[in-house]
Amino acid sequence: MHSLKDSNSKSQHVTLPENSKLNQSMIDEIDLFIDTVSPKLLKENILELYFTYIIRESEMLPWDISAMSANIYFLMGFLDKLEADLSLEDVA
Repeated sequence: MHSLKDSNSKSQHVTLPENSKLNQSMIDEIDLFIDTVSPKLLKENILELYFTYIIRESEMLPWDISAMSANIYFLMGFLDKLEADLSLEDVA
């Protein structure tokens, strides 16, 4: 397990699995990202763009639309998790 400091507070630490690809710089960027953009708002914006694209390009969708859809699905799940965890922190 790797232990990284949370950039919001010197007293918090994030423990990552030994094989994690995350490092302190990535944690700092994620922290800055969620301080700058609401995961809920980002999700809404991405879905709006995604569905508008699909509607407008319905006759000429790319051959890898299934892979693109799966990527969007996993990103939306990640943003949901961020939003839920941030909401829990607000309550605490």
